[in-house]
Formats: sequence, structure tokens, C-alpha cells
Amino acid sequence: VNAIWDERKAIENKDKHVSALDGVAMALPALLRAEKLVKKAGKVGFKWPDIEGVLDKLAEEILELKEASTPETMEEEFGDILFVLANYAQRNGINAETALRKANDKFVRRFKGMESDLQVKNKRMSDCNLSELLDLWKKQKKK
Repeated sequence: VNAIWDERKAIENKDKHVSALDGVAMALPALLRAEKLVKKAGKVGFKWPDIEGVLDKLAEEILELKEASTPETMEEEFGDILFVLANYAQRNGINAETALRKANDKFVRRFKGMESDLQVKNKRMSDCNLSELLDLWKKQKKK
């Protein structure tokens, strides 16, 4: 069905320049849009042959982030990392939005657990040093 649809669209648009990326809405959430862009680019052959290529690109982008020296380049490299991660997600059938939502929920659950543990001891987070907080975090991860 998709092949027939793509063929008909190609015939309709044969006289005007059409990008393989056309039709990906700007209004989509950024991660979802990235996944759709990667999928469309892949349909025309612009994709790594295996997942190792994606992971190598991720390592490259992380290195570039480490080397970034201005807020603008840090933002750009961070965006590149998110885009590569969306590519990884799309290639592996992972919904990036759902994965991030679940990670957010897990973070909130663990953080609130830390707060509860401290409340029992009549302590606040601001009373603890980072080492103590990391110990509390590890305890929550084990739950």
C-alpha cells in the first residue's frame, strides 16, 4: 500500500521539485518529527547499513559536544545527539517520545522516594552532600 501511495504521489508531483522529506509536519513534537525524517530519508537509501553506524555517529556527536565551546555550539551538538538517538529509536522500533516519558516518570518516582526517605529522617535534600544524595539514588534504583 505504501509503495502504491509513494508511486502515485511521485506521478502527481513529477513536474515540481519534491523532497523525500516533504509531508513531515513542522508542528510534530521534535523527537517524533526526527523519527519521521529519519524514516523518510531511509526510504530513499540515506541510512546506515547497520546499527553500529548509528552508534558510531552517536559517539562522534558526543565528542563534538565535549569540544563545543559556546552555548550556541553546545546547543547544536546536543540537538545532533538527540537526532541520532531518534534515529536509533526508529531503527529499533522504539517510540522515542514514549521512552522519554517513561524515563521522566521513573526519575520522578525515584526522586520522590529519596525525598520520602529523607523525610523519615527529618532531613531535607539541601542538608545532604552529593555523595549522600547519590547513595539515596542508588537505594531507589534497587527498589
